[in-house]
Amino acid sequence: MSWRTSDNCSTLQTELVAIQHALEHALHRQEATVVIHTDSWTGLQALQQPHPKDNVRLITTILGSLQSLGAQGRRVRLNWIPSHVGVRGNEAADVAAKRAASGPSVTMHVPPSLQQLKAQARRAAAHRAHQTHRELETRKRQAAWYAAATDYHPLDATQQQPRADGALLQRVRLGYCTREELQEDFEGQECDHCEKHTRRPLVHYLLSCPATAPLRPGPAPAAQPAGGGDAEWA
Repeated sequence: MSWRTSDNCSTLQTELVAIQHALEHALHRQEATVVIHTDSWTGLQALQQPHPKDNVRLITTILGSLQSLGAQGRRVRLNWIPSHVGVRGNEAADVAAKRAASGPSVTMHVPPSLQQLKAQARRAAAHRAHQTHRELETRKRQAAWYAAATDYHPLDATQQQPRADGALLQRVRLGYCTREELQEDFEGQECDHCEKHTRRPLVHYLLSCPATAPLRPGPAPAAQPAGGGDAEWA
């Protein structure tokens, strides 16, 4: 017996479907003891969850079949066996599974799991956000500036830092200037670290100052607003 499951079906779901069909087959037989061999350790673990949160329909259907067999006074044993170690029946099952997977049409539809639905929602949201950003780039100078500065790549999430520090790093990344540079009469200032006069103190400190040279992998151009020229800073 073999079935081709839905293309979105996970390995765990496919293994649970196999166990369920084996139990349904046993319900139509008369043996007092039913033994099902499976190499799906994750499937057996899923069936032992007291309160399953995913693949609930599949798991409860299997548990219902187990109860039905128990109500008939029959004993059921689910036995785990290692895969690809030469067990004759297991190898035959693998061959049948591959043959079914290459079939022309789906014969067993399995609803997507909660985790699959969440992943689909995340992908759809990310795709829609990307489309919205691209549309804004053509109409909003700020959006085009953000795209040019970041290419929509977030800061390194592995670096743990306070939220306030993260906001400051993002401003630096976008090319924000210092408060002194906002003054109309600002003509530059002397660097506190190397005493060099500069009109862009923050850019100088990050990219040119000898005091920060050991921290830099190499020179990099400063982020500029899209379109070049002077920018209005908020």
